[in-house]
Amino acid sequence: MTIAADKIAISRLIACRRVPYFRSAIMSLRPLEVSGYGTLGVTADAVMLYDPDTIKGWKKEQLAAVLIHESLHLLRDHAGRLNGRDPEAWNIAADAEINDDLVEMGCDLPEDPVLPSRLGMPGGLSAEEYYRRLREKNKKQEQNPDGKPSKAGGPCRGSCGGCAGNPEPKEAEAAGAAEGRTSREMERTRRTVAAAIREVARHGRGSVPAGLARWAGDVMQAPRVPWQQRLARAVRRGIAYRPGAVDMTYGRISRRQAGVGFGPGRPILPALHAPCPRVGVVVDTSGSMGTAEIEACMRELRGVLAAVGADVEYASADAAVQTSGRIRSVGQAKLAGGGGTDMKPVLKHMEEKRPNLDIVVVATDGHIGDPGPAPSFRVIWLLINSKQKPADFGEVVEVGS
Repeated sequence: MTIAADKIAISRLIACRRVPYFRSAIMSLRPLEVSGYGTLGVTADAVMLYDPDTIKGWKKEQLAAVLIHESLHLLRDHAGRLNGRDPEAWNIAADAEINDDLVEMGCDLPEDPVLPSRLGMPGGLSAEEYYRRLREKNKKQEQNPDGKPSKAGGPCRGSCGGCAGNPEPKEAEAAGAAEGRTSREMERTRRTVAAAIREVARHGRGSVPAGLARWAGDVMQAPRVPWQQRLARAVRRGIAYRPGAVDMTYGRISRRQAGVGFGPGRPILPALHAPCPRVGVVVDTSGSMGTAEIEACMRELRGVLAAVGADVEYASADAAVQTSGRIRSVGQAKLAGGGGTDMKPVLKHMEEKRPNLDIVVVATDGHIGDPGPAPSFRVIWLLINSKQKPADFGEVVEVGS
């Protein structure tokens, strides 16, 4: 091991000792020494790239604070929350969301870290709110024609890498030498850390910053809708009108077969089985959906994924389909949009999927205009903070944020 690698290893242990509930996140980082890289940054899949010359001047306690900082970018999924924003400005906003918690924890960040107070803003806000205020502030002061804040150098100052939605120019090339974490591993780490934070907060051992306690509560919060029952009921209804759909199979022996015996002349009894629905999920990302509504959508999406136990067809959409694909974890769900609302394109998109979908859950605030004619699949309108029925077809489920 090099001197820099030894320093990374020692600093990881210091970080784990300082905040034991972050241990699984800190140890999930995969260090990769890259001479001449010029900084320390982490990719969206947890590969930690570091230049030995960059970390040479930091104390081990400062490097430990940087590791906690970078881990928080991953835990709070800042890359997934970018949503088409300017990456440099978003990185600064995400740093502000993180660093006030680190200061409260007594961490010693190196150089000149981004803090809400230095931006002239209050602490405890979300990255989305810091970003909005940064844009407004820069436009008002006309510091930059495009309204973007100047990029700061160094870690924790707008150059944290892909984990903050702001990849370094050489990041993809350098990170190719190491295998990152999968989205399922990342989601599992988030839930492990959130559970540990809630346990510490519940028993009052040490101090957990309020922002982290809220984050942990959001991650661990159970969905409001019992999706396993809801989807099973919808599938059972679908069996009644879909030709050839049954709930018996000859692929397994019935538990009652022993009662009639085995061998020639004995009937073979089919086993009952619960059909696995082919499910799609649409998240409304139009301008009327705020942070609280989107967080509620993600909470319920987690419940749908757990109920299905398999891949679901996913899309985020405003007036057009913005992102789409098959996902198995919330960490794979990308969000983009912010414009007007028109559900016709995304419902058509879902209808064109093969094999055909049985059910599509549309998470929205209900302000979608005319969604067009009823599609071939069943629709569950998941209304967030709304009682406005969006269409004449489909089942309506109301939940709050």
